[in-house]
Amino acid sequence: MGTDISFEKQEDDPPDSSLLKKERFLIKESPKKIGSFFVAKNILIKPEIRENGIKINVGEVSFSIIFPKETWEKYPQTSKKILSENLTFTLTLHLPYLLGAKSLKYQMPEPIIKNIIEEGFKLSLPATAFLKSQKTSELLKKFSKIEYHFNGKENSILDPRSKKSKNLAVLPFTFGKDSLLTYGLCQEIGIETVPVYVKEPITQWENYHKEKLARRFFEEFKKKILFIDNEAGELREPDWSFNDRGWYGWELQLTQFGLMLLPIAFSKQARYILFANEQSCNDKFLDEEGFWCNPVYEQSSDWTLKLGQIAQFLGMEELKTGSLVEPLHDLSIIKILHSRYPKIAKYQMSCGENTPELRYHRWCGNCSKCARIYILCLANNINPKKIEMPNNMLELKYKSKFALFNGKEKGYGYDATQLGRDEQLLAFLLAYRNGYKGDLIDFFKKMYLKEAEKREKELREKFFGIHSTKTVPAELRKKVLKIYRQELQNLI
Repeated sequence: MGTDISFEKQEDDPPDSSLLKKERFLIKESPKKIGSFFVAKNILIKPEIRENGIKINVGEVSFSIIFPKETWEKYPQTSKKILSENLTFTLTLHLPYLLGAKSLKYQMPEPIIKNIIEEGFKLSLPATAFLKSQKTSELLKKFSKIEYHFNGKENSILDPRSKKSKNLAVLPFTFGKDSLLTYGLCQEIGIETVPVYVKEPITQWENYHKEKLARRFFEEFKKKILFIDNEAGELREPDWSFNDRGWYGWELQLTQFGLMLLPIAFSKQARYILFANEQSCNDKFLDEEGFWCNPVYEQSSDWTLKLGQIAQFLGMEELKTGSLVEPLHDLSIIKILHSRYPKIAKYQMSCGENTPELRYHRWCGNCSKCARIYILCLANNINPKKIEMPNNMLELKYKSKFALFNGKEKGYGYDATQLGRDEQLLAFLLAYRNGYKGDLIDFFKKMYLKEAEKREKELREKFFGIHSTKTVPAELRKKVLKIYRQELQNLI
């Protein structure tokens, strides 16, 4: 189980509960009460290579990462060993923050990419500090005192694999607007794709809806979505309630996914891993201590390129990492996706909240991300019902979900900052011009219309403009930019 999706499963079946049967060692109880290894504050961690993937033992608890069978079997044994060690470290280096440990002991050699992973983790900590209302300096000081111990001879960098690559891209695929647009672009410019979704155990209802979407997607396009089961997602700090989000362990989620995609990229002879990181992923601000804070640092252009370096260190010399949607902001992505690829766009699901509402709809309709997508749709004259959004989010009760009106919503890292404010300012202006009505349109007219009209030219140039392209593979850049210019030419 946990590899390719089973299309025999009935659409209304409940979500796969196999991961819920495993006792969560981070939920409800203090970690000190769960296993003597936590009390000792010396956690022993060991990876194992299994027939279907990787098993990570954390003290007395184990977590499996289960790959599609045909891809894991083709991955060389030496590569499996190196991957298991590097992935284990990337999935567990944050545990001292959760468990009060002073050190972690690994029964494996020091990972090849240890220094790079530590760099990425530290650069992500300002966002964690912001979201937890803590000080960046304190989290960095904590990190400097953690001791990571390894045994065994240090591994050498893997020799490059000489396997010739195909014009094929592995896509981290979530059914979000960015990955759907990436899929549509690849189809148009002639790149074969292998979409892959990584199932996280903490987001069971999101997994359920995306399995349903994957079945529908296969039925319409005959394109199978590969699934990876990541039980090690249990090692992240969970939601303690529907209103209080945990953040430790989420810092390097995309990096972990990138590592998990390497066996698939190898078996499919892929030339690319194309992440769907848009222009706003480069936005940052100075926190109260003067540290630069990027809410999604590992989605930034700099780190996207660093992921390519990681792949090369792990033997995938021919593999390129990049993002076709880097030049675009969200408003443009929604516009291009829905105008150029409407059959693909209707599958959009960008909500990942673990709320009761998500049991009944693929959008909870009650979080900051739903609010953001809702107003971006209206700005582009797209009926949100097209993507099955359940609620009218122009009602006054949703005011706090919009960065433009509040900025304190803690549902998602990006939305908790003011970085998305100006895009929503333009989006509300366009929604108002498109004739949409509601409490929040009235509030916008009263409080923000003058500012929006005064700044309209500046805002259009930014959010409908085409920006940096350093992660767009050079050989694809011309074709992709031509499409963008065609779609956005009359909007600035």
